[in-house]
Amino acid sequence: MAFAAEHDVPIPYMQRTRDYYATLGYPVYRWAHFVDVPFTPLLTPLAQLHQAVKSGRLGALTPRLHGAPTNRSQRVTVETDAPELLRRCRDDGADAVLLVPN
Repeated sequence: MAFAAEHDVPIPYMQRTRDYYATLGYPVYRWAHFVDVPFTPLLTPLAQLHQAVKSGRLGALTPRLHGAPTNRSQRVTVETDAPELLRRCRDDGADAVLLVPN
């Protein structure tokens, strides 16, 4: 296995971010770094939606849940992801859509 070329190195984005904020006059940027990560339980609206169906506030939920990738370019989101999500929601017969970032 060959090594990558000397110029083929990761972009030093953390240092670039520090330099950028320093240029704007902000104090030295310090990234959050914890030994133990303080996770908070993820709260989803799914249980609340099921409760709304039980109580009669909503008629029904579609049989599938869909996620939208958020790690792509705006162009890919507009030209590829959004039309695909729309197609899937229409295929499921959805009257309304609740969008939650994933």
